[in-house]
Amino acid sequence: MVVVSTFAAAAPAPAAPPTWRVLPEFLYFAALSGATGGAGAYVLAVGPALRHGPAAAPTIARKAATGLGVLGPVLVVALWLQLAVTVAGAGKGMPFGSALSPGAIATYIGKPADDGEWLASGVLTAVQFAFYLAAALVLAALLVPAACTRVRRLAGSAAVLAVVGTAAAAVPTSPSGVAKELGGVFTQLHVLGGTTWLGGLVMLAGLALAARHTPGAGDVWAAVWASFSTLAMAAVGLVLVSGLWLLWMHVGSPAQLLTTTYGRFLLIKLVLVLAMLIAGALNQLSLLPRIARVRRLEPDDTSLLRLTLRHFPRVVALEALLGLAVLVIVPLLSGSARKQAGETGSPELDVSVLLIGVLFAAMLVMSFVAAARLGDRLGRRVPVESAI
Repeated sequence: MVVVSTFAAAAPAPAAPPTWRVLPEFLYFAALSGATGGAGAYVLAVGPALRHGPAAAPTIARKAATGLGVLGPVLVVALWLQLAVTVAGAGKGMPFGSALSPGAIATYIGKPADDGEWLASGVLTAVQFAFYLAAALVLAALLVPAACTRVRRLAGSAAVLAVVGTAAAAVPTSPSGVAKELGGVFTQLHVLGGTTWLGGLVMLAGLALAARHTPGAGDVWAAVWASFSTLAMAAVGLVLVSGLWLLWMHVGSPAQLLTTTYGRFLLIKLVLVLAMLIAGALNQLSLLPRIARVRRLEPDDTSLLRLTLRHFPRVVALEALLGLAVLVIVPLLSGSARKQAGETGSPELDVSVLLIGVLFAAMLVMSFVAAARLGDRLGRRVPVESAI
């Protein structure tokens, strides 16, 4: 790995970002997580699982529709606040209150492209937020009572719109070199993976809590948790692969994780993500096999409900809380550790960097496949007392 840079005196520690930036950004990513991961988890995990419990399906679908529907207006407010943050950041000394006005937002969106740009950044932001707004309106439609019969279709539409909006942000507005353009792509993959993972955790933990007294829900939630574990592993894979690239882009050495403000906040984020991974591994290798064994050998709904709607959701709720703590850190990660350490220039992309990334991705896929097979094998194992 070759890094081309010159070293200067370390830059002074940046001031903490203002509250008007931190809180809207937290709300923005939290609401976006619901639109991407919450809606996606319903489409890919909850909806198909409802076939396992026809009696419980109407109640679970109705509660899911209410939760996702409330998210629609919340996302609209979050988009407005985040757009104002963007406008205030682009303007020279513009107060956040002024940036909230429709006139200031319209001026930002209508600003022509700078020299060398083939697309104005305001236009790209408008396109991205238009998709997000459409997702929010689709989710809000779930508040209509008649929509309870179309939860999966509306949730799927919202999730697709949110994913397209996230992908739109990866479009470069000017030629910036392969490394920076790939950085934009990996940044949005990181957002997509993180919001899918966190949104699914929060939505399913809340839905499980709301539906914990629903009769006949044991089989439904056993299938939900099994399906979501696959979705979660795919999301985690995106987070880890894209995170490795972003780590290389923004951190020049391990020491910078301790000597720069960016690095210290990033280190906290990494610890929180590691804790989420440990909780996910507990689900995959301990709780899911237990659920599979109980479902196969002890079809007592009471035992199945205890595992699927008490034990498992507790671990998922812990993961969700850790994920929300990560969102608190995200607005504090401005700049990069390289710049704060006094490096100038950009890291140079070469074959060794790409090779390391490919090897890491391959090892990650193999480890996930091995974990899934091990979990399945543990779920099929007959307990000693049952074999006697």
